[in-house]
Amino acid sequence: MSLPYCFCMRYHALYLAAILAVFLGGCAPKPAPAHGIMNLTISSPEGIVLHATLFQPANENPPGILLVSPPGRDRHVWDAAAERLRTEHTMSLTFELPHEIENDGDRVRGALTSAKKVLLDHGADSGNLAIAGEDFGANLAVQYALHDPAMQAIALISPNAVQQAAEVTSAIAKLKERPIFLMAAEGDTVSAALAASLKASAKGFCELRMYPGTANGADLFVSSVDALEQFLQWISLVVGRQGSEGERGDGQHDQPAQQLGQ
Repeated sequence: MSLPYCFCMRYHALYLAAILAVFLGGCAPKPAPAHGIMNLTISSPEGIVLHATLFQPANENPPGILLVSPPGRDRHVWDAAAERLRTEHTMSLTFELPHEIENDGDRVRGALTSAKKVLLDHGADSGNLAIAGEDFGANLAVQYALHDPAMQAIALISPNAVQQAAEVTSAIAKLKERPIFLMAAEGDTVSAALAASLKASAKGFCELRMYPGTANGADLFVSSVDALEQFLQWISLVVGRQGSEGERGDGQHDQPAQQLGQ
């Protein structure tokens, strides 16, 4: 018994539509990477819980940087710098280290390793990573970079490690070929003196910038527009990429950040 003509025509139309859908689906462009600001909770293998914020640019496979503050300090001191990094196509992560791990090197390294993993899990370029520390966080950044060669560049803002100056100086000398950026306010005498000493101890490329005033740590970016701009320029030079027009020509990086999660 033959099937009705209208049924056969409908069957062939559906079949052709399915084939066309498969073909077009295979040619569909890749979706743009998620971008914006995402609040996260990170747990390290050592049981350290970090409250963190990821600043994710729109470009794929961006450079990544960890922004380290002293244990107990609010991570939002980095917000202005982190958002500018995001618009300049660099992924960054800010987080709050708990007070109790301040003098526990193994737990600090575990926490920073977990923070680095977040950058990589969200698409940061594993061959294009840096770390920046402010105040006592600069000491932690140097010590971590010494143990993790993936951190290819180190920026220290108002380094303040009077009790561990010898350890920090030794670490700076051992970093050798990795570029280092030192920043301090002239009126912040402790940090200014340590920054100058670290500059003298560095064996490789090391740049020191001093600024007027007494601002300490990430507050330097608030008190000095030049400080923020020079920090961003240095990061762009050592780990940033100019990118292709396809990556940067759509204007996405000029848009306000999208809140991706809480």
